[in-house]
Amino acid sequence: MQEFKKQFMENATETEVADASKHLRSLANGLNEVLFGQEELIDLVITGVLARVIFC
Repeated sequence: MQEFKKQFMENATETEVADASKHLRSLANGLNEVLFGQEELIDLVITGVLARVIFC
């Protein structure tokens, strides 16, 4: 897996991380509006989204 990361993944810049963070906060806030008090579920959804983005 480390070799895969070295070949195909680049580190994100601070700007990219900040931009992604804004989108993730927006997603979490939106989910929180419909999934009242389900923070654990919201965390799992965001983890799944990140995993999908990183490994696809």
